[in-house]
Amino acid sequence: MSTYTHGSRSEVTPSALQSFAARNVGFLNVIEQTIDACESNRQVIAVLVEGIRKVHGDLEGKVFDAPLDPEGQIGRLLSQAASTTERLYSRELARLDSAIADRRLLDEDGVVDAYKSLVAVIADYHNLLEDLRERVGIISSLASPVSEEKFTDVDSLMSRLMQG
Repeated sequence: MSTYTHGSRSEVTPSALQSFAARNVGFLNVIEQTIDACESNRQVIAVLVEGIRKVHGDLEGKVFDAPLDPEGQIGRLLSQAASTTERLYSRELARLDSAIADRRLLDEDGVVDAYKSLVAVIADYHNLLEDLRERVGIISSLASPVSEEKFTDVDSLMSRLMQG
């Protein structure tokens, strides 16, 4: 900020004050936009979390006569979604770390809290995806036909498994 000294007093020039105010308004706008984006993203992912929880609940206690995922398609899609979620988590965690390190941000600005909430819901979503992938795999395995073939050594078992 530009100041000039007159005797023993320093005074802020009007143009310096205007420049300082404009910078602060711009910074506050960026803070507001960041918090809004975090909250928007958190809300979208929270809806996905509730959807996955509903699927978990729908599967609870049910016994299936046939595999849910005989070709492994559901498992692959859930695995891809989990991988994408891991990348999103890493990106938002880096942004959280940056917000924590940014000395211009104050606790009451809310940016760090907004990122913490977003990162938490992303982690929850990822964990639910992984749990669902595992559950679908277990349900499919339990509902798959059982082989009557007996194996006497690991090599023959592995050979049979590799054949499909």
